[in-house]
Amino acid sequence: METNVHTNPQLPVIGRELLRKLDKREITMPDFNKECAYWMMGDISTMYYKQDNVHKPDILVQYEEDKSRDPKHQVASTFWQRPDVREYTALTHALRSGNHSNWYWLHYMKKWIPKEDIINHGKIARAMASYKNDGFVVKEDWRDR
Repeated sequence: METNVHTNPQLPVIGRELLRKLDKREITMPDFNKECAYWMMGDISTMYYKQDNVHKPDILVQYEEDKSRDPKHQVASTFWQRPDVREYTALTHALRSGNHSNWYWLHYMKKWIPKEDIINHGKIARAMASYKNDGFVVKEDWRDR
């Protein structure tokens, strides 16, 4: 199935307009990237680090304690299929994935917004600083080399 991104109703109007301008060569790729970065600045309040406040099931806490005492400790494969364990791992995975995704968007935006725009760079710096809490570490992006 092929989709025309220029008319895709899932893509916001501004996205469709930017793609149209790029397609018609009204803007260059660097300008497109800069416009996308400014577009995302509208959502920067949602890009701060989100804490993992999901309650860990007692059975998983017990498993981790047993594993720390005996690294060879194993559980049946059905352990990971328990509804409480599956729900916990799904929620924490979604949270961690969202944090990583948001950090990379902030990193991306920082590259494309002109250095003279100190207001938006300040907003990005504050959002990125929130990721230093709670031991969140993102390795250097290989694309920056």
